[in-house]
Amino acid sequence: MWSTFRLTSVLAAFALWLPVLAWSADERRALVIGNGNYVHGQRLANTLNDAADMCQVLKQLGYETDCFVNVQDKTAFEARVQEFVARLNPQSKGLFYYAGHAVQLNGESYLVPVQAEVRNAADVRRELVPVQQVLDLLKAAGNSFNMVVLDACRDDLFAEAPVVAAASGRGILTARKSPEAAGEQAVAYGLATIRDAPVGSIVLYATASREAAYDGDGRNGPLTKHLLAHIREPGIPVEELIKRVTVGVQTETKRAFGRRQTPFVYSSFTGEFCFADCTPPVNQRDVERSREQAKPWPQVHVPPSL
Repeated sequence: MWSTFRLTSVLAAFALWLPVLAWSADERRALVIGNGNYVHGQRLANTLNDAADMCQVLKQLGYETDCFVNVQDKTAFEARVQEFVARLNPQSKGLFYYAGHAVQLNGESYLVPVQAEVRNAADVRRELVPVQQVLDLLKAAGNSFNMVVLDACRDDLFAEAPVVAAASGRGILTARKSPEAAGEQAVAYGLATIRDAPVGSIVLYATASREAAYDGDGRNGPLTKHLLAHIREPGIPVEELIKRVTVGVQTETKRAFGRRQTPFVYSSFTGEFCFADCTPPVNQRDVERSREQAKPWPQVHVPPSL
């Protein structure tokens, strides 16, 4: 039989480990990148605000968040992603958020550092960051849940200009050329469909394929604006959050720009995740109603029969 001293020592040691176990069970890490001051492309007004506001909110929600703006080149961009992924563990909940320009080449998506100059297909591979590379690194980390938010255009670089003012679209509008200028490969600014996302992940695009994403006429772009509006609400699973964001983006862009922007999502996640607490907030009216129902029935005095 264990002595009282030994049992007490074991319980004390276990108590010391409890905070560690609780933290590791739901460790949250985020990488936020906002690129706006492009040297060779259309500058974006709101992406730096988007990144700053997302960083602030994620930190409030308990994420260990690394935040970067105006990442200069491919080497620096890839280093930030690799540092982020290296800190994930099997219990981590990861979030990668990017706001800025994007390019598509033969069905592959690329994110654009601010000093990149895209003149042809070769420049895309040499100077830009493949989205699939980010997804592959997350997949190798093997953590329990990842969300990737890409607040960028998915329009065609060589098609007719989208129905949106050049200053308000998140695409490299100044780089428009004929398809022949890019050689035999078709280049597009925007994001292609996802081929191989990590199991247990959600990838949220600002808009559907070959469509424009607005930069917005306020502080934030529409997607980030509505993410910020709902992400702190308790009791909302991530799937419901995305639905609310989608409705908000569609309504706002139709009213403000006359053209509806529809966020697009790819998901292989089957669990439960909430950015805020998954427990719904207590409705005070329901509490009062429950109290009333729990009150005992009044005692009725019945005189004895004569």
